[in-house]
Amino acid sequence: MTIPLKTILLDDEPNSLNLLQHLLRKHCSAEVDIIGAYDDAEIALKAIKEYEPDLVILDIEMPKLNGFEVLEACQDIHFKLIFTTAYNQYAVRAFKFSALDYLLKPLIVEDLIMAVKKAAQSTSSVQNEQLEILQQFNPARSNGIPNRMVISTTEGLIFIDVADIVHCDSDGPYTHIHLKDGDKALISKTLRDVEEMLNYDFFFRVHHSHLINLQHIKKFIRSDEEVIMSNSKHIPLARSRKTAFLELVTG
Repeated sequence: MTIPLKTILLDDEPNSLNLLQHLLRKHCSAEVDIIGAYDDAEIALKAIKEYEPDLVILDIEMPKLNGFEVLEACQDIHFKLIFTTAYNQYAVRAFKFSALDYLLKPLIVEDLIMAVKKAAQSTSSVQNEQLEILQQFNPARSNGIPNRMVISTTEGLIFIDVADIVHCDSDGPYTHIHLKDGDKALISKTLRDVEEMLNYDFFFRVHHSHLINLQHIKKFIRSDEEVIMSNSKHIPLARSRKTAFLELVTG
């Protein structure tokens, strides 16, 4: 029999907070033990430091302190995290970059149950480096897109520099990410998901199955319509993408 996670909830909207408590008690009572529910970030922060919860579920957009600032004030994070956020592309991308769990509002019961079960089965809490990456998306202090990202694999988490990605190849619902040192990782995200994350000027979708880093191009062969990358891999260039590709690489 598993011991329920001591859980603290934080959401500045009372209705959202009440709904979250209701759903957790109805569907996740075996996994979580709610020891505190707060609509004030400063009070919640004191409770987190005092009670040392196993799990914190918190909203991002709040007055006084937003979710980023609450976590920064916690310093060392020794608990598991689930974020809640109203849908926007910016926030979702931030969580994907840091490989941290999030739930979109309005909450969907099945997603909540899955996130809680994942937290209950996990043997480790959040790594500070994940939070550092997420913190770079904080609108109050962000100065651009992070240079690092977290890749979640079946073996654990891999922290990589975005500039080290040579190319990404589609494998159905999965994507192979190839790095300049020869390493590669298989992640359970579609190439479209990866393309949305890597929305940099130097990444380009040359083919429906291939996303490349333009900074790692070694050669373009017109006759074969292939791009040769710095790792010597030959990547096909789709005819429909040829004009846009040539405009990018020739300026």
